[in-house]
Amino acid sequence: MSQTAPTSPDNFLNVPIPPSKQRKGKKPIPLLLGLLVVGGSLGYVLWQNRPQGEVDVLKLSGRIEGYETEIGIKRSGRIESIALREGAYVKKGQELIKLDDSNDQLLQ
Repeated sequence: MSQTAPTSPDNFLNVPIPPSKQRKGKKPIPLLLGLLVVGGSLGYVLWQNRPQGEVDVLKLSGRIEGYETEIGIKRSGRIESIALREGAYVKKGQELIKLDDSNDQLLQ
């Protein structure tokens, strides 16, 4: 019968470890992260610089002028309040001024 010698802890330290097993799983993660950052940056730059569709632009110069309109009222009286400022937009039927109607009330 053959006896095997007991293994001592010193024998385990002298056993060579193959290089493929020493760094397994440590290199690919930083490499993959680096490739992901570079690929994402390149994709973003290409997306920002993509050709735009043609846009038809018509450039003209000109002058715009408003027109003045004369307004009148059917009765006389003093102006009590003005509802708008000069240059404001108005709509048909909108109140422009309010007349003092105290004379009309006295006549009734």
